Amino acid sequence: MFIGDNPFTVENGELVLTLKPALPGWLFGGEDKASFNFLGKCIVTYHNPGRKDTWSFNLEKTRMILHMVEGKIEIRGNIVRGDLALKVRSGQVKAIDAYLPSSS
Repeated sequence: MFIGDNPFTVENGELVLTLKPALPGWLFGGEDKASFNFLGKCIVTYHNPGRKDTWSFNLEKTRMILHMVEGKIEIRGNIVRGDLALKVRSGQVKAIDAYLPSSS
């Protein structure tokens, strides 16, 4: 539900992480967010101010911030590729804030 099927794939020899949450709007509490522990190392927080069902969104319009020891990186969309996907998988990314689009 929180991450989607097969979050890690390989495309053209490159590791790809795709976030595809299927969460009902009621799961987003008073702060309009829902969090989970991914791979036991990375806290992923979805921000959903409209508290809409996530399957109604065009997730390509998501904005993500990856929090690492060496700083933050912003990504447009719901896909993390290459070295950054490797860093998520290896535990070098401590948190991901995923800001879901404000409209479907």
